[in-house]
Amino acid sequence: NCYATGSIDAYVTTGDTFSRVGLLAGQILGQTKNCFSFGTVKVNGNQTETYIGGFVGFINSGSVYNSYTFAEINASGNRVYVGGFAGSNGHDNYSTGTISKSFSVALIESGFQYGNFVGISKGSESGCYYYTESATGTQNNTRGVAQTFDAFLSQDWIISTLGWDFETVWT
Repeated sequence: NCYATGSIDAYVTTGDTFSRVGLLAGQILGQTKNCFSFGTVKVNGNQTETYIGGFVGFINSGSVYNSYTFAEINASGNRVYVGGFAGSNGHDNYSTGTISKSFSVALIESGFQYGNFVGISKGSESGCYYYTESATGTQNNTRGVAQTFDAFLSQDWIISTLGWDFETVWT
């Protein structure tokens, strides 16, 4: 169980070849479950590839379960991949990740490509939902299932749809 709240304002320089930015973590390699993040991410990516997510920037051989984010994301630059939850869930020659029973509520402003739930994915997402307040940029995938904002405020919906435990875990 973990959480992160706050704000990130980053400038990624040309010399960097692969950057990852997320409110909870830049990259996840192991298992993360029952976590949340809340805040804003602002990144100017001026380099080869930048992955930005409201929860995590890049999932590489990792898994995320029963987690959520409420995020405002503002990203600019070339080859910047933005996702309401994860910037990338595996990509190209890297190992894939798994996300399940998780959701994102996001406002996305991207100068390049975005996905409402994940920016780019070679991994798997199951039981994942999103609400995107508004988005700019080019949408490049349809991972996750759209949901109304009110659903994410309803403990009944979260229990019946995601199966989360509000007795012992989310107390």
